[in-house]
Amino acid sequence: MTTNGNQRLSFGDYYSSPGGGRLFRWLDWAKVRKTASLVKALGNAPRILDLGCGAAAVSGRIARDFPQAKILGADIDAKLLAAAKLRGLEVHQVDFDKPLPFDDASFDLIVMVDSIEHVRCRRDTMVQVMRLLKPEGTLLVFTPPYDTFTWWLGERLFRLMTRRPTDHVSPFTRESLDWLLGENFEEVRTGYLNFGLTMWGTGTRKRGNH
Repeated sequence: MTTNGNQRLSFGDYYSSPGGGRLFRWLDWAKVRKTASLVKALGNAPRILDLGCGAAAVSGRIARDFPQAKILGADIDAKLLAAAKLRGLEVHQVDFDKPLPFDDASFDLIVMVDSIEHVRCRRDTMVQVMRLLKPEGTLLVFTPPYDTFTWWLGERLFRLMTRRPTDHVSPFTRESLDWLLGENFEEVRTGYLNFGLTMWGTGTRKRGNH
């Protein structure tokens, strides 16, 4: 998360602003399907962390569809965490600028849904992700692609309808996402969803990759 002056912005601000939910909530459908495809492959009772969970629009659906999964949500915004708890997550209030309060090698899957572009230092975040993932664990990232014309148009529509900045202090192109994941993971895949409005990336940690 980032700040704008003294006002800390949250993802909930974007969805609750005029037109935000109606115009942009449909983007979550493809994210849910992509996440579900990874969760299915994890087997019984996987441990999943939604890092920057907001109100758990995606992981809440995963919690409903995969009741055997243990899903934790982490965010700085207490109001959004209350909404995430109602959707079945175990919630934790965290500060992204400090070490995350979870045990080493404790998650099979870490999901970051439109959150990594808001962190101050993406490399520091990746250090935390690598610490928290189990051997052969996977990181799944969704983030706006700043190298597609569709996103260029979508961002301007967003600002027009919501009267808010996107507040992306760490924007990504596919090339930069490939580089960040490749710096930390041996098996990396990236692609686009939602007609180029969403970019996804996965990195799988191998045993002995520290």
